[in-house]
Amino acid sequence: QWLAGDANAILGENFTTIPLIDNTTSVGDPSAEIPNEFTLSQNYPNPFNPSTTIEYTLPEAADVKLEILNSRGQRVSLLLNERQNKGRHQLTWNANGHSSGTYFYKIKAGSFRETRRMTLMK
Repeated sequence: QWLAGDANAILGENFTTIPLIDNTTSVGDPSAEIPNEFTLSQNYPNPFNPSTTIEYTLPEAADVKLEILNSRGQRVSLLLNERQNKGRHQLTWNANGHSSGTYFYKIKAGSFRETRRMTLMK
């Protein structure tokens, strides 16, 4: 606590105590910025037209391949095939030129494999 005195008072006779308040704010937990597991999130928006965002996390650097497949399992787009650093990543798929329907996005990153479904509606 700080002591605040009245300017007209004699030191030691007329003081008011004012509590100190710690207004320190945090910008986030730094450890929360580094993921501890591989993840592939659901794309958004979904359904979409004409583009959608795909997010994933890497707990360590890895060779990453992310591709788009049609409902027959045929690759229609290769979004990424490169080494990436650990952390959160996102890609956008622009589906212009593709017909409405169900598509799948598949990630391979190190030993991690996952596939999710999305819907293009025109």
